[in-house]
Amino acid sequence: MVKSSKEQIEADEIKILKELRKNSRLSYNDLAEKCGFSRQKVWRLVNDLENNKTIWGYSTVIDE
Repeated sequence: MVKSSKEQIEADEIKILKELRKNSRLSYNDLAEKCGFSRQKVWRLVNDLENNKTIWGYSTVIDE
């Protein structure tokens, strides 16, 4: 069964979010390599996630 475009976009966004959860400092190039996407696709998806407030900030956690 072929996934709809919306399902595929959601799956792609989840891949990006999982990688950003591991390391939010990844460059678009590194993120694209880890997810198997083009750099342009990663930039577009991250930008969309930031604009729709799914990603609303990046923070540092210090392990004392």
